[in-house]
Amino acid sequence: MKLFRYFTLLLMIIFNLSFAIDELMLYGIVKDYNPKAKEIVILVESGSCRGERVFIINPNINLQREKIINKKINFIIDSSECIKSEKHKILKYFVMED
Repeated sequence: MKLFRYFTLLLMIIFNLSFAIDELMLYGIVKDYNPKAKEIVILVESGSCRGERVFIINPNINLQREKIINKKINFIIDSSECIKSEKHKILKYFVMED
């Protein structure tokens, strides 16, 4: 019975680790937004991902281009690291008011 408990615990740990999703929280200033392609250009100011980057935004989200350009934004991407050659997907975001 004790062996069964350890085995079950081990399976639960392995299962949870295999489905873990890594995310990275960043912040920056929106420089451009293309609603048709659902791509957003952000000048990232976070230490781990500095520079101008292109991200993909959820197609269900309708942003108004005029209201988001030059605004500060906090956002979470679908990766634990920022790779320059990749377009990461923004999972969640929050536009900061001036």
